[in-house]
Amino acid sequence: RITNRRRRGDEHSRKKQDVHLEEHLWQRDFHAITQFFEQTNASIWRCVPTRLYSSRNEAYDLINEFFQLDNDNNKGERRTFLIYWCGHGLHNSGNWGFSYGGEITCQDIINAWRSRPIADNYDDISSLTIIADTCYSGGWIDELKQQNIPRLAYQAASRANEPAYVVDDGNIPRSLLM
Repeated sequence: RITNRRRRGDEHSRKKQDVHLEEHLWQRDFHAITQFFEQTNASIWRCVPTRLYSSRNEAYDLINEFFQLDNDNNKGERRTFLIYWCGHGLHNSGNWGFSYGGEITCQDIINAWRSRPIADNYDDISSLTIIADTCYSGGWIDELKQQNIPRLAYQAASRANEPAYVVDDGNIPRSLLM
C-alpha cells in the first residue's frame, strides 16, 4: 500500500511544506533518472531548471538547443534523445504547464524535433524518447500517433483524463524504469 500519496496539482489544503516536498521529489526523480542513464554511459546534456517557478520560453529554448546537437558534425551516427518531463500537465490536453509564459504543446515538441539540422536528411537515424511524468500526459498519444514520426517513443504517466501522483515512498520512480 502506498502512503503519502496526493494528486499533483491538487490545490485543496495545500501547504508550503507540500510545495517544498514536491520540489524535492521532482529533483530526486530527475537525479535518479540521470544516474540511471549515466550508468549506461549516456551523455547527459543538461536539464531545464528544476524549480517550481519556471518559464515556458526558457524550457522551450533549452529543448530546441538540445535538438540542435543533432547536426552535420555527427551525421551518420545514431543518437537517442531523451526528454524526461516531470512537471505540470494541463487538464484536457496534457500540455506542459509553466508558472509564466504559457504552455508547451505536443505540436511544439514535434516542430522542434523536425527543425533539427539533419531532420530532413534521408539518412536521419536519430530517435526521440519522451517520458512525460505529468498529469493528463496521455493527452498527447493520439496526436503523436497521427503524426507517425519515425523512431519516436512516448511514455505517459497517466491517461488523458487522469492526474498523476506524487508518491513519497523513498524510491525512484519505478513505474518509469521497469
